[in-house]
Amino acid sequence: MYQPFVDIVENNNEIDFTTPSDEKWPFAQTLISKLNKHIQNISEDIFGKHGYKREDIVFFITMSDGDYVDEMLKESVKTFNSSETLKRYEINID
Repeated sequence: MYQPFVDIVENNNEIDFTTPSDEKWPFAQTLISKLNKHIQNISEDIFGKHGYKREDIVFFITMSDGDYVDEMLKESVKTFNSSETLKRYEINID
């Protein structure tokens, strides 16, 4: 699942990821949306097989540095996780 997202970023010639730009946030939102579909499609059996429930794990993505680091982290946490998970781990992202 990781490599296709790396390929998307590396093959994107329209956005310069090394400098601030208005195009980065919409691109980040698209990545969050695409990754969310994959996360939500993970079988509950995979979690149970290892003694977990989906709500036991906090999912998020971010960039190592640059613009929109905080925004991407907060948006992905809200998108990928249930309110139950956020309450359990006392995660406040507002």
